[in-house]
Amino acid sequence: MTATVTIQNANKTLIDAIKSLVKLAPSAHLTVKKTAKDDFYNEENIRHLEELKRLDDEGKLHFVKKTMEELEAMEK
Repeated sequence: MTATVTIQNANKTLIDAIKSLVKLAPSAHLTVKKTAKDDFYNEENIRHLEELKRLDDEGKLHFVKKTMEELEAMEK
């Protein structure tokens, strides 16, 4: 049996601990890898989201609301 575990934003210590656990079950094949940095949680995006929240709290941010029917009509 082979399984792949993908870990996002994990540090080396966590990955090493998982690899050590895998060694306890030598009959199982487990690949552990760290993916590229998750861009959603980068500092610039967090600042942008915080600014949007501030604007929303102040009533300065207005969202356009559409029903599914309206969106489907726009698609045609």
